[in-house]
Amino acid sequence: MARKETSTITSKGQVTIPRAVRDELDLHAGDRLTWSLRENGTIEVRKESARPLTTIVGLLGRPALPATIEEMDQAVRDRFAARHRAPRR
Repeated sequence: MARKETSTITSKGQVTIPRAVRDELDLHAGDRLTWSLRENGTIEVRKESARPLTTIVGLLGRPALPATIEEMDQAVRDRFAARHRAPRR
């Protein structure tokens, strides 16, 4: 049987997540939660992944011409290397 934890909604609409739930889900300050409202009246709350797939859309921009898989792979490697290169002194 699932454990039951309770919270109170403040006048600002804020809710404190009980410590047992935060610990179980490894939630920390700054983490994002996704709320899903179900047809049966229940609410599902999940920890959002560290980097949602939607954040990479358009990362490489639009190519002038269609690219091969090899060209796309190289573009990704180049972009990754540029973003993770050690800062110059």
